[in-house]
Amino acid sequence: LDEFVDGLKRIRNYVFKNKNGIGQRSIACGIMFLKFGVAIQISDFEHFLCKSRSSINCSFQQEKYLTAPFTESVLQEIGRA
Repeated sequence: LDEFVDGLKRIRNYVFKNKNGIGQRSIACGIMFLKFGVAIQISDFEHFLCKSRSSINCSFQQEKYLTAPFTESVLQEIGRA
């Protein structure tokens, strides 16, 4: 789990390394850091962590992240990110 958290921190630091290009780096990494969570494109994200989809989902659950359905409010938050 520590490896997962460290990988997530490294990706977050990369995405936010400067204000220009945050959106492009988020898309490339398959993760978007939102105000109240994260949105992930699992097929892209798993390449950066070198973990399986199942392992990533399990790690997020162990870190107390919850799965939310893709709703209009989630879409609006993604649009603001």
